[in-house]
Amino acid sequence: RAVASTWSLQYLWALLPPLAAAASVLQHVFPAAAADMALTVDTEGLPLRFYISHEGESAQDADTLTRYDALLFQHLEPLFACISEQANLPRKILWGNAARYLEIVLEQALVATGGSAVVADDKDTLLQQPHWSAGRRNPFHAHQCEVLLHNEGRCETIRLHRQCCLTHLLPAERHCTACPLAPQHQPGFA
Repeated sequence: RAVASTWSLQYLWALLPPLAAAASVLQHVFPAAAADMALTVDTEGLPLRFYISHEGESAQDADTLTRYDALLFQHLEPLFACISEQANLPRKILWGNAARYLEIVLEQALVATGGSAVVADDKDTLLQQPHWSAGRRNPFHAHQCEVLLHNEGRCETIRLHRQCCLTHLLPAERHCTACPLAPQHQPGFA
C-alpha cells in the first residue's frame, strides 16, 4: 500500500501541473483520458513523461468541471479504482494525494496570474465545495483539517492532511510535516 501511494504521488506530480495549469490559467483542455495518453516510465517504473494524442481545445467559456472532466473522471477516477483494487489502498488516500498537488498548482497559478478570478473559482470548486454538479460528492473536499496542538502551555493551530499518504512506512522515509499520524501531532506528545 505504501509503495502504491508513493508511486501515485510521483505520477500525480508529473501529470497534474501541466494539465491543471492549462485548464485553469489558459482555459485550455488537453486530452487526459487513458485512451488519449501514453506514458513512459524509467527503469524503476516511475513516470517520466506523458504524451497526448492531440492538442486539445480552448475552453474559454466552460465551467470548472467541464474543463477538468477528462482529467478527473476519465483519468483519475479509473486510475484510482484500479490502484485501489490492485494494492488494497483506499481511494480516499489517492484522492488526498491528488488534492495535495492540485492545491499547490492552483496556489502557484493564483500568484502567477495576480489572483485570476477563473483560477480562484477553480480552486474553490475543486477543493472547497463538498459536492459537485448533480450532487456528486467531491473527493477532494476537506483534504486538510485544522487541529489545535497544545505543547508546553502553548496552543497552536496547524493544518494537517486528512489522510496519511503512508510514505513513512517505506525504508528511510519519515512522516511529512503535515502528516496526521506524525508523533508530534498526537495528543500527549512532548
